[in-house]
Amino acid sequence: MAEKSALADYLIETTGLTLSPEKTKVTAMTEGFEFLGFRFSVHWDKRYGYGPRVEIPKAKAANLRHKVKQLTQRDSISVSLGEKLRGVNAITSGWANYYRHCVGAGRVFVALDWYIGLRLYCWLHKKRPGTRRCRPRRSA
Repeated sequence: MAEKSALADYLIETTGLTLSPEKTKVTAMTEGFEFLGFRFSVHWDKRYGYGPRVEIPKAKAANLRHKVKQLTQRDSISVSLGEKLRGVNAITSGWANYYRHCVGAGRVFVALDWYIGLRLYCWLHKKRPGTRRCRPRRSA
């Protein structure tokens, strides 16, 4: 707690800012913490020792899945596929641009891509129930 009080004194002297006791947390980097939607921690590597990591929190990926689920609910079949894709793309592209520099972002993006594809597939099947699920292509 000495670090916290020293930092509070320094900030008051230099900038005139005060620390909020509810929001300020002093923790070891091995435990990690969340800040601005990112998870900061250190990770042990046999070759290099401890190294910093910036990761996507699991709760943020779950929130995105919930938003996609709300957009692709089966009661919204009156909307065209183009409008539905524009809505999903607006959310996912902004989310992906925000988290693109995180460790393991590619794996999270692939998992979300599969989830979104499955949700859109189910939505389309509900919209057009008479079509077969695996319709072969006609050769011209």
